[in-house]
Amino acid sequence: MLIARIISLAGPALAGYVLLFSRCSTNPWTADGGTETGNAAVYGTIYEPDGKTPAAGARVLLIPTERQPTVPGLSKTLAAIPESTTTNDSGIYTVKSMPSGTYSILASGDGNVAFQDSIAVKADERTKVPADTLKAPGSIRGRVRLQPGDDARLVFILFMGTNAYCLPDDSMGAFTTPDLAEGTYRVRILSTIDQYGVLDTTLSVSAGKINMLGGDIVLPFKGIGVVTGLRVSYDTLREIVTLSWHTENQVAGFNVYRANVDSNTVANRINSTRVVDTLFHDSTVAQDFTYQYTVATTDAQGNEGNLGNGVTVKAVGPYVLVDSIGYAIFERPLDLVVRSDGRIFVTDDTVGLVILDNEGAYQRTLPCGSFPRVNLKRVFKMAQDESGNLYVTGDKDYLHLNQGVVLKLSSEDTLMSTFGDSGSADGLLGTPRQIAVHDTLVLVENADDRRIKVFSAATGRYLYSIGGAGQAPGQFVEIAGLAVSKTKRLFVAEETRIQMFELDGSIVGSFDISLGVPSDLRLDDEDRVLVLSMTENRLYGFTENGALSLRFQVSQREPHWLYVDQENTLYIGDLISRFCRKYSRR
Repeated sequence: MLIARIISLAGPALAGYVLLFSRCSTNPWTADGGTETGNAAVYGTIYEPDGKTPAAGARVLLIPTERQPTVPGLSKTLAAIPESTTTNDSGIYTVKSMPSGTYSILASGDGNVAFQDSIAVKADERTKVPADTLKAPGSIRGRVRLQPGDDARLVFILFMGTNAYCLPDDSMGAFTTPDLAEGTYRVRILSTIDQYGVLDTTLSVSAGKINMLGGDIVLPFKGIGVVTGLRVSYDTLREIVTLSWHTENQVAGFNVYRANVDSNTVANRINSTRVVDTLFHDSTVAQDFTYQYTVATTDAQGNEGNLGNGVTVKAVGPYVLVDSIGYAIFERPLDLVVRSDGRIFVTDDTVGLVILDNEGAYQRTLPCGSFPRVNLKRVFKMAQDESGNLYVTGDKDYLHLNQGVVLKLSSEDTLMSTFGDSGSADGLLGTPRQIAVHDTLVLVENADDRRIKVFSAATGRYLYSIGGAGQAPGQFVEIAGLAVSKTKRLFVAEETRIQMFELDGSIVGSFDISLGVPSDLRLDDEDRVLVLSMTENRLYGFTENGALSLRFQVSQREPHWLYVDQENTLYIGDLISRFCRKYSRR
């Protein structure tokens, strides 16, 4: 059981001035005719609160200024308190013989008190103490702050040169002193917890007031320390948890612990090396799980302090699954486009173009063999121009080269023209796959020679080509996707990089990527470069400078293609489940 919060050592006659006076039978000297063990003398005058009337019968006590109050529970105790004396009818008190030294002089009468500090008493001299006036007592309220988790009720607040002390009222360190006379006190604050040092400071009391401290009293800490102020934030776009904290102690570093709240896992350290900053990023969280983080300080030898308070965060992705489209409809879906009227078109390899309404309900199929004058066998990728015309890449033959074709369909789904299947060798398409449309240009990947061939959208006439086979800048190893931005730049994704071109074919730059096997590339409404990773089941977003700005874990295995509509809704398809999932932006 903890010691009583405020312990009075005063006799009944001094009940109005608790903790400032005490009687003890083991004094080394006494006043007014007691045993004389010193040869110094002290006298002074005490007045009533009006400052004029002598305070007759006031009790006066002289205590060595370096005396620490005797407190039960502390190992160190000092000499007992000397006997008090009383003022005469003129308010004068006298101590005839006492040891030389520096003393605190405390007086009380009729509930009022007075205090003087550091009165020097010299041997063989009679010292006159400046007159003092009794006033209403005051007190101090404040807080002693320890490291998180430590109980501040094990702290002692000692008023040196008096017999007053107090303990905090709660584990957080809030305290209120006993009634004290006006003045500035030398205060010693210590704890029975070994890891804390002693703090010597001063506190001032105003008469008749409760004096509130402006800030916490922080006891010096000799241990490793504890993290405080731990905060957490979650970047929804990049799927990154950021922790920040501070510590009031000098430490060598920190260890970060994480537990999955949903699966009740034990907290494990997630930093491989000592963290030396007060900032930590965690990019290994999984979407829709809740995590708790705690941080421990470490010294140079790797010893840890106590864990600080934990923080909790739920990892929520930038998109939310809202629908599944085409279940049990498609055989091998390869791409999707939302037409200007809201209908959904899907290229279904050897089947043809499958048309769904804006809710994803099946309407009809345009079979590969249904287009006049085109012996179409397969369909692959699509792009739509601003007029609502649809461009579709396909093959006219399974086995022979130079049998590729691009179909241009009107907004009413009728075949307007074809191109890439006749003309000069440069204008022929052997295996057309990825396609993009911008303004008057149609850009088509020809997988045979690793070129992007550019055609007139109006006439289908071949204009020029971009790239070629190779690893040098401006060349391609294997194209995973292409798209044109609002700023008229062409973005081309390969396995390890994304290259940027002007529409005339001149290269602008590139940035490296490491996403496993990328399977498609699109641009959202903010011209963010979105790259789908088939092996990591993730969608990544990059700025034009290559900075990662988005990560999203898709709920599909081996996602194969991606489409982004004007509202930044995602349509992601795969060849395993053979349907498409629709994700809306949070």
